[in-house]
Amino acid sequence: MMNMKQLLIVVSLFICFIIFRFDLFGSTVSLNSDISEGGTEVHQFETTSGGFFFISGGVDRELFQIGRSDGKLYFVQAPNFEDPRDSDGNNSYSVEVTRDESSLSTVYALSVSVSDVEESPKFLESNFTLPENQIASLQVGAVDEDGDALVHQ
Repeated sequence: MMNMKQLLIVVSLFICFIIFRFDLFGSTVSLNSDISEGGTEVHQFETTSGGFFFISGGVDRELFQIGRSDGKLYFVQAPNFEDPRDSDGNNSYSVEVTRDESSLSTVYALSVSVSDVEESPKFLESNFTLPENQIASLQVGAVDEDGDALVHQ
């Protein structure tokens, strides 16, 4: 039977073991990633020692997917700079990915910034048929997703 002093030592050792185990086997790593609008691939995590990956948090987590074994993080739908879908509408997305390897896990807190890409104007109608050897008039419409002014030259 243990006396009070022995019990206190055992409990203290147990608490130290738990604290040490969490400090040694669990960690959080902050990462920043910059991508251009229109792309889906965000980050490739290292997969040399096995384990598996899963999205574990972040306010924009529903906008991402990750390969459970290959560690490829990507947007479900390519982001559009002019139409941000992140929680606060500033083209900075937050997601947490956990890598679980039997007795240890690492949480990666990612901040993904989406940058603008200059996009060409798009014509509203792309198929035209004009009669040969005839004079014809044609009205053409176009839009620019960046909001730049359209100029005919």
